[in-house]
Amino acid sequence: MTHQEQIAKVKPARPCAAHDAAIGGGCFNCLWEGDKPAPTKRLSWRTKADQFYQSAGCGQTHVIKFMGNCESCGRSVYSHGCIGARPCGDLTTDSPDPRGIIPPAHCLNLYHAREYDLVGRDLVTCYDCSQDSDRYRAIMAQANANGVWKVQEQNNCDGSGPHSTGEVHVMPTGGDGNLILCRRCWENELSYRRDRNKSLGKFAQFTLPAWNDSEVYGGTQ
Repeated sequence: MTHQEQIAKVKPARPCAAHDAAIGGGCFNCLWEGDKPAPTKRLSWRTKADQFYQSAGCGQTHVIKFMGNCESCGRSVYSHGCIGARPCGDLTTDSPDPRGIIPPAHCLNLYHAREYDLVGRDLVTCYDCSQDSDRYRAIMAQANANGVWKVQEQNNCDGSGPHSTGEVHVMPTGGDGNLILCRRCWENELSYRRDRNKSLGKFAQFTLPAWNDSEVYGGTQ
């Protein structure tokens, strides 16, 4: 029985946010009405079904989830997350330690576009390919060539960047002045103001306007 089929058999309940996030939906500790999922007798690195094991680190049940195929070699890649009563912090959405239960050749490694000041989906590779410089360069080149990753478009933001996409908002600067800022530059400006306020007198301090309470400028990109 698959993970999803097991969940469908139990009585619906309010899921625990921490567990639910750990395994990407379907918290067993909050939804399961019988025994916890038994450890998988023999782990497979070809299956797409969820598998379970007891972590030697936290002593609790972890789920191993299929996360896709490596964009370089095509092998199946997996991650794991804690579904115990006291989640240890391991999440299936993170790249796991390649020294753990998942072999390096099948261990998830993610490249995030935002870390390169680009936009686009995360790139899925296995750990082995991530350690090969030629394959790494080929993966990056392909992502840029086929449009999976793109340069962030200018969005009328007055900030110095790197910019975030979406709405730009109006931040008052005093008098009739305003700054037009994207979300990331807004947070950078607030960080600067907080630091400056530490050395300014009460009546000279900058305001710290909230993004959600501010005026949207010119709609979205």
